Amino acid sequence: MKKSQVLLIGGGLAVLAGLPRRTEVTEYSIQSEKLTDRIRLAVLADLHGKALSSGDIQRLRSAEPDLVLLPGDLFDYYDRRDDRILEMVEELKDLPLFYTTGNHELERGDEEELKQQLQMRGVHVLSDKAETVVVRGAVIELGGYDCRWKEKDCSARAVNQMFHTGHYRVLMSHRPHWISLYNAVKCDLVISGHAHGGQWRIPFTGQGLCSPQQGIFPKYTGGIHRLHHSDLLISRGLSRTYHGIPRLYNSPEIVIVDLLPGSAVA
Repeated sequence: MKKSQVLLIGGGLAVLAGLPRRTEVTEYSIQSEKLTDRIRLAVLADLHGKALSSGDIQRLRSAEPDLVLLPGDLFDYYDRRDDRILEMVEELKDLPLFYTTGNHELERGDEEELKQQLQMRGVHVLSDKAETVVVRGAVIELGGYDCRWKEKDCSARAVNQMFHTGHYRVLMSHRPHWISLYNAVKCDLVISGHAHGGQWRIPFTGQGLCSPQQGIFPKYTGGIHRLHHSDLLISRGLSRTYHGIPRLYNSPEIVIVDLLPGSAVA
């Protein structure tokens, strides 16, 4: 066998090994003295018009989340078969769903209609506003900041004015790399998506290869990052392709984060 054939076969096997087999459930826990009981959040980011599979819905339900967060790109600019998402929302209507927009909803130009469709199905649409949510006596303020075109279009003052209590503050904001904004926002936890985990990840390192607006070897593609005043949690998202490009060594993920009473872990 020629060397070129060996390399071709080896490359093909490496690609096959890196294709996602199933959706992962990634779990985190965050402690705060502002909390009096556990609140479990599930994060479903970047579905891009593709509904959860029956298996993924079972994984979501098995986690028994108190709140389900949808931080943007629930719908897609290119694939506008929105009925799939709306049917999924109907199936999950027994769970408290909270949504804010991503860049795909912004680019479509019909985001207000999409918001209305979700609200008709019982989704809490957080469009530049926050709601106080009580779970087993524990209280958080949960806000959503609609996606803008650029970070310069955003206002930390406007975000801060969304919140009105001293309870634990969670902000959904789609783009993870707007670090200057998030460092100026008085929140405890920021939840983002958008970066798709870097689409291709270097095996065993977790390093993403490329991300919109961040370029090659981006820093903010997944996991938890500590900022000046808050934690930034980034979901790798659920869409299996990006403009037809499949994920490699980067499984789609449902994120589960437990907010727990107690002192923050350094």
